[in-house]
Amino acid sequence: MACSSISTAPIFRNNLPGGLVTPTTLASTALGGADETTWLTAAVNPALLVVGTNIVVAEIHQSSTNSSDINCALELIGCTTAVLPRLSVTAQESGFTAGWPGWATGCQMLFGLRLFA
Repeated sequence: MACSSISTAPIFRNNLPGGLVTPTTLASTALGGADETTWLTAAVNPALLVVGTNIVVAEIHQSSTNSSDINCALELIGCTTAVLPRLSVTAQESGFTAGWPGWATGCQMLFGLRLFA
């Protein structure tokens, strides 16, 4: 039988009071308007993850016992600096071409027209 340690340490908490959270703990405030569709991002301490399979559990708390709606979408994206895609830049006659490997899904190129003042 293989044994492994299980950590129940929260890796991210938002809109909840500090301290112990139970299934009956209410969210600190009600969210509405744009806050209902704004993605939250957080850096996860890699020390809280293990090599191999990690199970991430999301728990949602309403701000009142009679709230009529709830929504959740979760995405955990992880990579180490050893597997970050390398940007390739090739000079062209009237500019340049830049890109990254096909396996690097989810990458975006952001640019500005005035890089120097």
